[in-house]
Amino acid sequence: MLKKFGKYILQIIAGMIGISIYILADTYFISIYAGADGLAVLNLILPVYGVMYAVGALIGIGSATRYEIDKATGKNTDTCFLHSLLWSLLCSIPFVLVGIFSPFFICNYTFTAFARNDHATSTSMLGSIAGSMFNIVFDYVFMFSLHLGLAGAALATGFCPDVTMLICSTHFLGKHNQVGFHRPHLSIRRLIDCCKLGVSAFVGEIFSGVVTIIFNMLILGIAGNMGCLHLSGSGTADRRCKLAVYRSPGNIFNSEHNPKLLRYAHTGLRLYFLGFLAAGINILLVAYYSVIDQSRPAIIDSLLRGAVAIAVSAIVLAALFGVAGVWISFLASEMITFVVVVLLGKKR
Repeated sequence: MLKKFGKYILQIIAGMIGISIYILADTYFISIYAGADGLAVLNLILPVYGVMYAVGALIGIGSATRYEIDKATGKNTDTCFLHSLLWSLLCSIPFVLVGIFSPFFICNYTFTAFARNDHATSTSMLGSIAGSMFNIVFDYVFMFSLHLGLAGAALATGFCPDVTMLICSTHFLGKHNQVGFHRPHLSIRRLIDCCKLGVSAFVGEIFSGVVTIIFNMLILGIAGNMGCLHLSGSGTADRRCKLAVYRSPGNIFNSEHNPKLLRYAHTGLRLYFLGFLAAGINILLVAYYSVIDQSRPAIIDSLLRGAVAIAVSAIVLAALFGVAGVWISFLASEMITFVVVVLLGKKR
């Protein structure tokens, strides 16, 4: 059991690292092509992607968790996958209407989560890594070889989830697949029941967008545009595994060799990354409560760390310590969340 658990965790981590690498590569190529202006544009777009990923996680991961729980209790699960997929497509319509082609991004979570929960963790991992590598290679091809610039970066990112879903589909079409594909009856009540288990994933995904917006406003008021631009480096590193070079990460994205931007990066990320240990513990607590079908503490944990605690901590600490207070607010919010969730656990 321990060996199986370790393999499962390592495969998830490998997939997450792949996603982090492609996000950092995306940021690097944009910084090379367009400098500080490109990073500023990226910084404005990131919250939109955060919302799309969050909606996908809410439906896809929540539905996959409900599928796993229902399967363990002997209930019929033949319509779970298509029910999740159809709702994901419906929820992508508002994004399409405003000019953002989002269906693949949102549906991607249904494919990866169901494959993972159907004991195809290797396939899910390979899908995530392959999609990430595709993005890195074609970022360069579209941006520089084909001279498409920022549009090329967007195009490469748009194709990334297609690759992941194609690879996950090899499991669903294979002999080891246990996921049913019966036509579902679309039910809002059933959707809500699934989404309750996906709230923690939703908040986890939207967290980077919320943090970027709050930090933008605070740092813009304290340090001006150059301090705000640094968030492009830290914000992209924030998604998933937060893979970054600890010594001087901001220098990777500082193609114009601006000493002020490098100084903000050098100090800011050292303070910001202190919060990841506490964040890991809180993420485990959220996952635990979701798996045992206890949505209330999972939702409270997620809302605290994803919105309430981080907003309050950032505003208060920024007023007390300036820019350094903004960066350290991540650690403070995670510690507040941990204390609250532990107290809730004792009351149960």
